[in-house]
Amino acid sequence: MRRRSSFGRNGVPVSDIANDHPSDSLGVRRNVSVAGCEYAVWIQGTGKPLVLLHGWPVTSLHWRQVIPYFVAHGFKTICIDLRGLGFSHAAAGHFGKENLAREVQEVVKQVHGVDKPYSVAGHDWGGSVAIALAAISNHVSSVVVEEELTPGAGVAIPEPGASRYPAWHGGFHRQKPLAETLIAGNEQAYFQFFLRLRSKSTSLLEQDEKAFLEAYGDSARLPIILDYYRTHLEDAAFYRKLSRRRMATPALALGGKFAMGLAVREGMQKVFSHVEHHVFDDSGHYPAQEEPKLYSERVISFLYGATRD
Repeated sequence: MRRRSSFGRNGVPVSDIANDHPSDSLGVRRNVSVAGCEYAVWIQGTGKPLVLLHGWPVTSLHWRQVIPYFVAHGFKTICIDLRGLGFSHAAAGHFGKENLAREVQEVVKQVHGVDKPYSVAGHDWGGSVAIALAAISNHVSSVVVEEELTPGAGVAIPEPGASRYPAWHGGFHRQKPLAETLIAGNEQAYFQFFLRLRSKSTSLLEQDEKAFLEAYGDSARLPIILDYYRTHLEDAAFYRKLSRRRMATPALALGGKFAMGLAVREGMQKVFSHVEHHVFDDSGHYPAQEEPKLYSERVISFLYGATRD
């Protein structure tokens, strides 16, 4: 990996990392075997551990523009490609979000150690897994959720996001085998539609879009990609149970003005007793990619106030 980085005031990176492959910027990679899946994990930095869980239809590359800020401010980032997505390889599996959280918990134990506290941030499906992880683990010290409404949340997305963010795809993805039949052969156009749910198209770097489309463009992997949506009833029951005993874990809700916006906070208030929030005015569904500097500042400020050593 070739690095071209310098640091400005307060140690904040002012230039990016040059890489032979975009994933090189995530850190040192290792594979961790859990429940029949070879999980791909990237680790970078030292200090306060921060587990990063991407969403759909992206990979851990979602975090690559914010990782330098986290590392410069004393965090150790642990990026995990979710089961069967990105560089994590699995032929099948159970995709209920509580089950995925237990698998992620085991991955974290193997790379971070047992009985050590850590923070977790999740985007999209990674946000649902992050919430489930906080519920099952005594070691999650704080939770950040970016652009996610847990299954069964029953929260309406406000304008202007309501007119831009699709409401149809969850139900469509649960239609088996219809979804596979209609998407197969049209993967690039289909996933490109979701990748471009942004305030500005320029926020999607060409090399990242190419990497995301490569990760999701394999028709053989399509059933796994859609299975994330097909545990809806099980997932909704799990999060409803959490709402009856809201967690005291410090939580931060992050929304894009042109996507879920304040709905992220409303959804998280159903499962956490105290939720801070921020809406990014120049973002759609991918604030960490669309406004990485502001995103990093907001998350770092929250984590320093919320995490324990």
